[in-house]
Amino acid sequence: MEEDIDTDSNIRTNTDIDTDTDSNIRTDTDIDTDTDSNIRTDTDIDTDTDSNIRTDTDIDTDTDSNIRTDTDIETDTDSNIRTDTDIDTDTDSNIRTDTDIDTDTNIRTDTDIDTDTNIRTDTDIDTDTDSNIRTDTDIDTDTDSNIRTDTDIDTDTDSNIHTNTDNCTNTDTHNNTRTDSDTFRH
Repeated sequence: MEEDIDTDSNIRTNTDIDTDTDSNIRTDTDIDTDTDSNIRTDTDIDTDTDSNIRTDTDIDTDTDSNIRTDTDIETDTDSNIRTDTDIDTDTDSNIRTDTDIDTDTNIRTDTDIDTDTNIRTDTDIDTDTDSNIRTDTDIDTDTDSNIRTDTDIDTDTDSNIHTNTDNCTNTDTHNNTRTDSDTFRH
């Protein structure tokens, strides 16, 4: 008789330690500094120099050339009609008639023509010098000090510490005891 003992002690230890350390530390620093220094100064200098220099020159030329023409027409009608009738009666049986007719006609003409010629020249020289010196100085300084600071600090700390521990102990104990008894005959 032969005895066969098969001891299969399969002790299997499966230790799977999966350590996944994903330390995703993300730092997003966005510093947006917008410095818009628009400095605007509006200085309106309006210089209006209105030097109205007005010169009024009045030249008054009075030419009074009193041209006087005195034409004296005097009409003196002295119609001294003088009739001298001298009747001389001479009785000398001479009938003598002495008739003396004296006619004195004084015609006097006095014509007075008075001509007054006033020649007056009035020359008005109006010199209006309007030297409107206008200086409009518009100094436009645009100072817009828009200081904009945009600080975006995005800190994303993703510390994914992943530990996978697979401790698998497989103990397969096969205690096969096999007894073979062989009887041989002769």
